[in-house]
Amino acid sequence: MKNQELLRKEHEAIRNNVGFFDFTHETLEVTGKDAKDFLDYVCVNDVENMKKGDALYTTILKEDANTVDDVIVFYYGEDKYWITTALMKELSKWLKDHVGDKDVNFKDITANTALYAVQGPRSKDVLNDILEDSVDDLGYFQFKETKVDDIYVMASRTGFTGELGYELHFDPKYTDKIVDKLKEKGKSYDLEEITTDVIVSSLPTEKGYITSADFLGANPVELGLEWSVDCEKDFIGKQKLCVLKEEGPKRNLLGFKVGDKDAKIEKGNKVKLNGETIGEVTKYTYGYTVDEYIGYALVDSKANKGDKVVIVTSDGEVEVTLQERMFYDPKGERVRG
Repeated sequence: MKNQELLRKEHEAIRNNVGFFDFTHETLEVTGKDAKDFLDYVCVNDVENMKKGDALYTTILKEDANTVDDVIVFYYGEDKYWITTALMKELSKWLKDHVGDKDVNFKDITANTALYAVQGPRSKDVLNDILEDSVDDLGYFQFKETKVDDIYVMASRTGFTGELGYELHFDPKYTDKIVDKLKEKGKSYDLEEITTDVIVSSLPTEKGYITSADFLGANPVELGLEWSVDCEKDFIGKQKLCVLKEEGPKRNLLGFKVGDKDAKIEKGNKVKLNGETIGEVTKYTYGYTVDEYIGYALVDSKANKGDKVVIVTSDGEVEVTLQERMFYDPKGERVRG
């Protein structure tokens, strides 16, 4: 019970006020005179037209259009990019296997880059109180280089919570100083330090965000990410993916809600429609804002939103209705607020 109370408290701190947490990812620095052309070719989104200070969400695909990784690309200007990932080993190998004789250099700078997130409706106020430069001018998916006291910080308007939020990238040797500053200035805003897994479970799932548990073995159109696919340019996986974008995918990652709090649904549980297996569950958690158990299922396109399907669990069958997987703020007004 106490753990559930803490989960709800921290979840609601992000939704209704502001919280901060260690969200360190692995970071790959990409440089060289061919860096822009190469990244534009391996990413489905438009890297070529990024401006200095832009961040870009994109997937990177295999030739069969299945996803290698989903990443954020940060453009520092000239020939310098950062890529944040949770799959450094796999991503680095794939990039190096495809770079050929292009003038592109890769450097894993994870050991020199910590990432702390400050998320929630009052996150801008907190950031403006600790940074040398205001973030009032930062648009969604933009970043700037600034300081906390004398410490270099890259501040980006990005996040994985579905709320207005920012992420601070800095040398990890300064972590204690950054955290102390956040706690000191955060007292005025009731800033909550987030210690539980709501940052990768309830918060992003309510918003429909995906992780490797959802995207491995699937393509961006199946995942509902066709908005990020630029079929006007060339990229690895284009031949198959852009046909799917035009004709429609064979599978879709949809959402479902469960009213039975005792249902023992797990990742990998089979999903059936009219007795036929059509897919499986990829995620299941409790959403403290929608106040229901929610999850995702990757299912054949013969299944549509509004269809009643059965999830086969170790404790029996659970009937659910398929729906859009964005359970919270479907228009994205909060993150752009």
